[in-house]
Amino acid sequence: MILPDLHTPAALLLALLPLLLILLRRRRQRTQLACVDPKLRPWVLDISPRQTGRGHLRESLAWLLLALALAGPHLREALPSNATGSLHPLDLMIVLDVSRSMQAEDLSPNRLDRARLTLHDLLSRLHGERIGLIAYAGTAGLLLPLTDDPQALPPLLEIADEALTDWPGTRLDRALSLAAAELAPERQAAVLLITDGGEEAFESAPGTAVLAAAERLRERDTPLFILHMARDDETLLRNEDQSTQTLRAAPERLEELAERTGGRLIRARTPQAELDTLYDDALARLPANPPAQSTTGRTRELYAWPLTLALLLWLLPSLTRPKPASAPIGLLALLPLALTLPAPSADAAEARPRPSLEAAAHRWHEGDYVTAQLTYARLRGHEARFGEGASAYRRGDFTQAARQFELAFLLATDDSQRAESLYNLGNALFRAGRHAEAAEAYQGAMHYRPGWDEAAANLWLTRTRLDEHIRKKTIDQPPPGKKPSDFARYEEIDQAEFPDDPLLGAGAMTGAATGRANEPAPSGEPRPFTPSENDLPAALKKLELLEDRRAELLRELIRQQAARAGQSPAQNNGDIAW
Repeated sequence: MILPDLHTPAALLLALLPLLLILLRRRRQRTQLACVDPKLRPWVLDISPRQTGRGHLRESLAWLLLALALAGPHLREALPSNATGSLHPLDLMIVLDVSRSMQAEDLSPNRLDRARLTLHDLLSRLHGERIGLIAYAGTAGLLLPLTDDPQALPPLLEIADEALTDWPGTRLDRALSLAAAELAPERQAAVLLITDGGEEAFESAPGTAVLAAAERLRERDTPLFILHMARDDETLLRNEDQSTQTLRAAPERLEELAERTGGRLIRARTPQAELDTLYDDALARLPANPPAQSTTGRTRELYAWPLTLALLLWLLPSLTRPKPASAPIGLLALLPLALTLPAPSADAAEARPRPSLEAAAHRWHEGDYVTAQLTYARLRGHEARFGEGASAYRRGDFTQAARQFELAFLLATDDSQRAESLYNLGNALFRAGRHAEAAEAYQGAMHYRPGWDEAAANLWLTRTRLDEHIRKKTIDQPPPGKKPSDFARYEEIDQAEFPDDPLLGAGAMTGAATGRANEPAPSGEPRPFTPSENDLPAALKKLELLEDRRAELLRELIRQQAARAGQSPAQNNGDIAW
C-alpha cells in the first residue's frame, strides 16, 4: 500500500483547534452560569446558538480535513525501472595486488594478467553492483571510485601496475584501510581482495595493521572475499638481472582474514570455477541495498481533495436549506478540486498531432534553423534526417550534419536520395576537416548519379587540397634524425594551408523540405558563425601532439593521495621490496 507524503506535517496540529474551541466554550458557559442563582439556572436561556453532537462532529471533521490539506499530501510517481527485481545493487570494492610478486608465472600467463582476465569475466556476471578499484604495492591508491558503469574498469586494469612503479613493497594494510574508508557505512558492501598472499605482508608492524584493518571491516559488517592468485605456496620469481627469488605465500593468514570478516578464501583453479564460487556462491548471496528511487518522476499533489471536503462540510447547513444561493455556494466549494485536476498524461500528449515536414521546411526557409532542426528531430524517415542535417549545416554544426546525412543515406529508398545524401555528407565532412572521408562520399554520390558535375568539381577540390597538404608536409619535414626545437613554423604553414574556397552548393532537399544545405544566406540575414578552414589544420596538428599518458596521470594521483596521508616513497625502504 502506497501512503502519501506530507510537505508540512506540523500543519496537522491545526486539527486540535476544535478541541480548543470546545474548551473555551465550556469555560464561557461556566462563567455565565456562575452569575445565576442555582434555582433559576433551568430557566436560563443561552443567547449563543447551540450545536448538537452531530454538528460538533461535522465541525471537527472539517478542521481535520483543512489541517490535512495545509500539510500538503502528495504522491511521488517514479519512472518505472526495467527488471528492477533482477538487480543486485551491492557496493563491491576490488583491491588488486600489483606488487612485484604478482609477476610470477606459476599461473599462466602470470599472476597479475590472470587476475585481470578473471576481473574481465566477472564484469559479465554483475547484475547492478557498483564497483570500485584500489591497487596497492608499497602504498595503496584509489584508481576508480564506486561507479555504476562497469566498462570504466578494464582500461584502468591495464595500467594499474604502472601507476605504482614508484612504490615498491607490499602494504596490504593501507589497501584495506582505504577500502574501508571509501565504502559508505549505511550501505551493504563487500571487498574483493585479489593477491598472491605473500607472507611479507603479515610481518612486523604492517602485519598488525592488516589485522586492524580487517577488524574495521568486521565492525562495519563488510565481508572480505579473497581470491588467492598462487598455484603453489612456494615458487620462484626470475628478476630482470636473471637472478631468482623464492616467493612464499601465506594462505592460512589470508583464510584467517576472510573468516574474521565473514568472507571466504577462494584458491585459484580454473576461471569458471573461481567465478562460480566467488559470485554465484558468495557475492550474489549477500543482502543488497534497496533500489534507488528515481529522481525524474513527478509529484502528484493531493491537497485539493481534503480541502474540497472541508468546504463542503462547512457549507452543508447552507446546502440543506431551501435557499436560491445554495447551488452557487456548492459549486464554489468544488473550485479547489477543479483547479488541481491532473494535467494530460504523456500518452495523451503523444496522441496530439506531431509537427509535419511542411512546417519544418517552412521554418528552414525562414532562416530559423534552430527550430527547423528541432522539428525535424521529432520526425522519422529519410526526409527528416536530411532536413535535420541541412539545418545543422546552416548552423555551422558540421559534425552533427554529417551524422544526419549518414542516417539519411541509410534510410534512402532510391538512388537519387542516396546520391543527394552522400553529396551533402561530403560537403559536411569537408567543412569538418575530414577531407579523405569527404572524397569517398563524393565518389559514392557519383556512383549513384554518374556525370554529376557539382560532385565531380567538389571531389577535384578536395583531392587538390589533400595533395597540397601531403606535398607541404614532405617539403617541410625536418632532416632525418633531427627534431625541430618548436612547432611555430609548422603552425604557420598549417594555418595558411587551405584558402577559404567555398564548395559548390549542396543538393536540393527532397520532398517537402526543399532547399540547399549550404547555399548563401538571403541578403540581409546574418550568417551563422562557422570555423574557418584555415583553423582546422592547426587544430589537427595540435591534436597529433597530444599524448595519452593515463599511467602517469594515475601515478601522480596516487602520489598526491599518499602525500595527504603523510606517506612518501622513501618511507617504504624498510618494507620488503619484491
